[in-house]
Amino acid sequence: MKEEKVFRKAVKGLLKQGVQSTNLASTPNRIICEYRTVSGLKCAVGMLIKDDEYLKEMEYKSICDLIESNLFPKRLAPHKDLLSQMQIIHDAYDKWSFPDAFNIFCARRYKELAKEYGFRTGFIDKLVKGS
Repeated sequence: MKEEKVFRKAVKGLLKQGVQSTNLASTPNRIICEYRTVSGLKCAVGMLIKDDEYLKEMEYKSICDLIESNLFPKRLAPHKDLLSQMQIIHDAYDKWSFPDAFNIFCARRYKELAKEYGFRTGFIDKLVKGS
């Protein structure tokens, strides 16, 4: 899969979802992001992990840790740098300070990342306006 397609698929899924993928046990000032939650939410990287590739042991590990422990899907490995940056953006959102601004926060940050990679960004604006 081409890198821009990987980016678009993850961002589209995340912005359609509209909320951060966090552990239900998260407490104020300590948000624990997950690739997949028990309620079915996914982070940007989680959007790309197929059902048959997902393992609960992946949770609470960075992409680098997943690669080292041979848990990261090999088909996504060529995109590890982009996906690591996408993971940082997802995890950086502070829902306690901005509870209703997840899509605005992510759209702005993912557009900046897209520009760094030379990707088109028009689809992001359409998704945010449509939410």
